[in-house]
Amino acid sequence: MLIHVLPKLYVPGGLDAAVRLVDLTIEETGLVLKGDQDLTIRRPYPNKCYWVGCRKVGQKAVAGLFIETEKFLSAYTVVTRWAINADTVLTTGLSMLSWMDTSIRSATT
Repeated sequence: MLIHVLPKLYVPGGLDAAVRLVDLTIEETGLVLKGDQDLTIRRPYPNKCYWVGCRKVGQKAVAGLFIETEKFLSAYTVVTRWAINADTVLTTGLSMLSWMDTSIRSATT
């Protein structure tokens, strides 16, 4: 199964804050990605108030990352921790439900 994860944080433009991605965890798979080792943050959108976590490869600002799992997950939880100004930690959690479309239809001519 391929999961697209998009850790994103909005920091208002007037707020001059140092933002850092601490870690990203998918509890059901036991995956823990550390900020500054496995992940980095970039601003891939025209609105530079959005900080987005992505792979720490190259310098291109891409939106999110793909994670491949060995088995199908019907539900999973993504927990992301962000550090703001090195004194505040924000924790965001998102529970996702997956489904597989088993009613594949084909048309013949």
